[in-house]
Amino acid sequence: MQGRAPTAQGNSLSFFTEEADGFKLQPYTVMVICLIYIGLVVLLHILGKVKGGHGAAPVQDPAESGDM
Repeated sequence: MQGRAPTAQGNSLSFFTEEADGFKLQPYTVMVICLIYIGLVVLLHILGKVKGGHGAAPVQDPAESGDM
């Protein structure tokens, strides 16, 4: 396993001081992204309810069709 040599301190916090690859985001940024995502999901649910959602065709009453 490659990496930095162990430090002389030997405490568990030394593991978290190493640099990691990937995005470096602040907790505030993650919170804002999560709130935007939750708001989008709620908005889509509301729009789905307003538009009808399931898209089923209305059932026509046979008595009103005039075939009888």
